[in-house]
Amino acid sequence: FDRSLTGLLQHVESKRGVADAFASRGRLHQATEELPARGLSGPYFIASGATVENSERVEIVTRDRNQPAVIIDRKVMVRFQDYTIEPSTGRLVFRVAVPSLDENLNPVFVRVSYEIEQGGPQFMTYGAGGAYRVGSNLEVGALAARDENPLDRQSLVGGSFTAMLGDGTYLVGEAAHTTSGDLDRDGNAFRLELRHRSARANARVYALRGDSTFDNRSSTFIGGRAEYGARGSVVIDAETRLLGEGLRTEDDRTGGRRDVAGLSIERALSHGLIAEVGYRWADQTAAPVTPVLPSGGAVAGNAGEQAPIASQTARARLTARVPGSTRTSVFAEYESGLGNDAHRGTIGGDYRLFDRARLYARHEWVGGQDGTFATAGEGDRQRTVLGIDADYLRNGQLFSEYRARDAIDGRDAEASIGLRNRWPIARGLMANTSFERVSPLSGTTSTASVAVTGALEYTANPLWKGTARLEWRTSPTGDDYLGSLGYVRKLSNDWTLLGRSLWDQLNSTDRREHSQIGLAWRETDRNRVNALFRLESVLDKTDADGQPTSRSQSSLAAALVNVQPSPGLTFSARYAAKLSVDTRDELSARTTAQLVMGRATFDLSRRMDFGLMASVLASDGLSRRNYGTGAEFGFIAMRNLRIAAGYNLFGFTDQDFKSLGNTQRGPYVDLGFKFDESLFGEPRTPLTRSP
Repeated sequence: FDRSLTGLLQHVESKRGVADAFASRGRLHQATEELPARGLSGPYFIASGATVENSERVEIVTRDRNQPAVIIDRKVMVRFQDYTIEPSTGRLVFRVAVPSLDENLNPVFVRVSYEIEQGGPQFMTYGAGGAYRVGSNLEVGALAARDENPLDRQSLVGGSFTAMLGDGTYLVGEAAHTTSGDLDRDGNAFRLELRHRSARANARVYALRGDSTFDNRSSTFIGGRAEYGARGSVVIDAETRLLGEGLRTEDDRTGGRRDVAGLSIERALSHGLIAEVGYRWADQTAAPVTPVLPSGGAVAGNAGEQAPIASQTARARLTARVPGSTRTSVFAEYESGLGNDAHRGTIGGDYRLFDRARLYARHEWVGGQDGTFATAGEGDRQRTVLGIDADYLRNGQLFSEYRARDAIDGRDAEASIGLRNRWPIARGLMANTSFERVSPLSGTTSTASVAVTGALEYTANPLWKGTARLEWRTSPTGDDYLGSLGYVRKLSNDWTLLGRSLWDQLNSTDRREHSQIGLAWRETDRNRVNALFRLESVLDKTDADGQPTSRSQSSLAAALVNVQPSPGLTFSARYAAKLSVDTRDELSARTTAQLVMGRATFDLSRRMDFGLMASVLASDGLSRRNYGTGAEFGFIAMRNLRIAAGYNLFGFTDQDFKSLGNTQRGPYVDLGFKFDESLFGEPRTPLTRSP
């Protein structure tokens, strides 16, 4: 269970176990999308434009090409370090390209979970879970979570265990039950896995199954599937191993099933040469076994109904180190049908350029079957992946990928090559550049796509800093532009000017502009009065056939002033006004609003304080008014960190004014953190002007 919520969390930990309990009250609804990677850094678009900012969880998920419910690799991405997202457009851009296939031609996906503000009454989301060690060889766990969303109720209960059966032998199991919707759609899922590793044997046996009604959006598991498998190897002597595998994959929605069994023997020959020969049997029903993701894309293979297939094949593989090089290895594999014309061949290699760079390549061609195992598809298919991952200079990265478009059918192929750099031009002046090109190699796609980014950062002058960025992307679906500016200027010891602007043009039809400028005033000598003045402008515009179809423009002005007449008493006053004009199909609506807030805070002790608040919101001139009043207690939990709990007897909500304070009716919890350059180890120094 993985959500991004505002609430309470309690964590308890001991030598034998851990436990967590959480509760949240709000209006958030969880959504999950899984998008096929395209061999590019982006952009990837999530469907909802109403995403709650900072609630997203982004992962790169690699699925088994033959058993789509089996996850081979799952990496959690970090915002600003690995990717950036624009909440206003839902556009996701990664720092480096995300390959469509991994080295073994397994499909790669971008998985994004996020929260949506759905409106309506508030509801509770709560749960608890933990793990406990029973003795030295057994650990058990349990979880229960409940989402009381009246439009989409969800509950999850589950248990798990990990048992050490002997030296190098582990048994892992988990089971879960979900209830979705109107409490009448139940689903179950379970996983059981046995692993053994020793000097002479290595084995893995697993079973994974879930009902089509199993619905857990935090899980990568695809409901309505069953995956069973056994793989292992046994050492016969110093040069020989016996390898075996057996797999079954099922799709309950279609009734499709695929069974595979294989046995091979591997022998180490002289001069780093390894040979393997084996036999494989496969059988598949006419119904497809490839699932379709919630975003609409198939995971792997051909999902169309075909004739059933049963095949027997013989296979051989050679792996070798290139003579005279310890950095290079190559391999070749061929599989041929016994009694039919099915065949599959794969060639590839790896070359380590230097410590921080590696080149890899794989090419596979298939006739009469798909991938490693038989499926209900005929005709020749080819898949190729060629990748370079290397640090270029000290602050750059070079990446290149030649891939099968959409990672599935192999009909279209594209090449992607790109370069990213961070160039130190002079002291305090840094340039960021990015170039990316995707070119069609075969198939129906006829238009190349290009992405170019340039940015400058200036931080040398102690009195002002600035940033500028421009990004251009062209693709078959249209051109996208993104530009931003940022500027901060120290006008005097007490005054600072701040400004930033963002401009976004999507496909020549949608345009968004967001600009802010502010003045900050802080009494440096006495520190009794500080203030912030802000002007903000937002424009959203949509065109169709060269004519505007919708236009939304809003302007906001705000002033915040804090006065501390004595060390234990602080008065705060806030005023804001906004003007919004919405035009759609030549119909126009104009709204105005003004907000006035007042607050008094009294220090009860060195760590505790008490505050009283009052506010009024006037809309459409002064004809409509909403009032709010409340109180709160604050506590200094640690240096510069304040935790406050308050309650508003009555109040109101306006999204444009939410940054000015808590005005909604009911209880709330607030966190405040004060920091300056000393937090990062920098000494406080008085301001001095440059000559």
